[in-house]
Amino acid sequence: TIDQRILDYVPDRKLRYRMVGSTVWCKDWIGNLEDEFTLVPMGPNMTRVERRSEFVAKGWLAPVKQLALWIALKQAHRYASKNWRRLSSETQSTDQTPEALQ
Repeated sequence: TIDQRILDYVPDRKLRYRMVGSTVWCKDWIGNLEDEFTLVPMGPNMTRVERRSEFVAKGWLAPVKQLALWIALKQAHRYASKNWRRLSSETQSTDQTPEALQ
């Protein structure tokens, strides 16, 4: 699990948070980890989600840990993005059923 503190929240626009605690394997390597999601309107019923992550490794061999964290976060974010796209597609399909269009 990852405990996070919300730093900035603008409904329907932006969410930024910082990790304040964790049980993940690399928790002792992380000096700071912040994520920001921004929603960008693209047109009717279309929104682009932008994600920006900032993290800094700490401790002995910090540069090596930084690279390992980058690889781990890249994989975790790719997995999450794939599931978000799947859920979004399912929602769009449901919204296009004749019952939903009435």
